[in-house]
Amino acid sequence: KFFFQSIAVTLFFTVFCAMEILSQEFHKWSHMTKGECPSWVNWLQDAGLTIPRVPHALHHKAPYDGNYCIISGLCNKPLDESGFFRWMEHNVYRWNGVESNAWKLDPELRARTLRGEYSLPQ
Repeated sequence: KFFFQSIAVTLFFTVFCAMEILSQEFHKWSHMTKGECPSWVNWLQDAGLTIPRVPHALHHKAPYDGNYCIISGLCNKPLDESGFFRWMEHNVYRWNGVESNAWKLDPELRARTLRGEYSLPQ
């Protein structure tokens, strides 16, 4: 009953679930050409409301160490600068021994992360 008694809670979970599903579409569209996407998707990308193609492409270029956000990309800079993803990679490694793919391409990134130096070099 709790979820249906509160409009705010119901609305939150409705929007959350819709955005979770749409995030995969936003990501897919960032890999497609303008001609392959509907015009309204191109408008959303041009307006910066969803992840544009060029900024997202940075995530797919060596050393694959940043630009992980797939919805709008607005959080890429603060999360990369704060070292959030390095911290996450370090903790995943500590908890289950799985290494980041970026570490395999950049042994120095691995070494810095394991030393607790989480921010990316400028």
